[in-house]
Amino acid sequence: ALENAEKIQTIIVDKTGTLTEGKPEVTDIVPIEPISTQDLLQIAASLEQGSEHPLARAVLDSAQKMQLPLQSIEDFLAITGSGIAARMNGVQYLLGSPKFLTQQSIIVDEKQITTLQTEGKTVIGIASTSGNNSKILGYLAIADRLRDTSLKAIERLQSMGIEVVMLTGDNAVTAAAIAKRTGITQY
Repeated sequence: ALENAEKIQTIIVDKTGTLTEGKPEVTDIVPIEPISTQDLLQIAASLEQGSEHPLARAVLDSAQKMQLPLQSIEDFLAITGSGIAARMNGVQYLLGSPKFLTQQSIIVDEKQITTLQTEGKTVIGIASTSGNNSKILGYLAIADRLRDTSLKAIERLQSMGIEVVMLTGDNAVTAAAIAKRTGITQY
């Protein structure tokens, strides 16, 4: 393996936990009036309780820092890779990716979402639904900081003539933002 290492032309790295610290944090809470920042985060955290997903953990940690109590939920349904649905205090809620919410007939603010994504953040939306009356309540932006050593490591590999390719399950806009910040052209 070491003898063959000098022949490496391309290295493929995962974004989360390799280039980044692997500890996502809520960076922005964007309520759509008339809901408060605290209420939006409390709803999101209540919906996420029990989840081990790294983004859910970031939401729960943020609510804990703000000392927001979690509400009990009913009829929890996870849609793998997209979002969740649950009832809380008699209200049906959806939480998930903008694409997931759009698929559920929720109108989202594409401009607001794209602005956050171009900053390298992952956006989740929170909506309430009641019969034919569905509305977006707001958005949470979550980011995972680049490791201090990532830029230097990528520069060094590239100076050796090795192409670095980044893989991520994140959306294309966020992936492009992280790639640009690291100098990676293939992602």
